[in-house]
Amino acid sequence: MIYNTVNTLPILNYEDNRILLSDDQEYLQRQSIRQVMVAYKKYTEAQLALKAEQIR
Repeated sequence: MIYNTVNTLPILNYEDNRILLSDDQEYLQRQSIRQVMVAYKKYTEAQLALKAEQIR
C-alpha cells in the first residue's frame, strides 16, 4: 500500500514530463510522500525493535 501511494503520484512520474502541476498540487503531493515515508520509518523501527527483542 505504501508503494502504491507513492508510485501513483504524478510528481514522481519522470516519463511524462508534460504534466504541469500547480504549486498547490505539488505541495500536497510532497506532503503525501513525506507522510508515507514517516509512516514507513516508524514501521521499520518497530519491526527492528521486535526482531532485536527476539534475538535477545
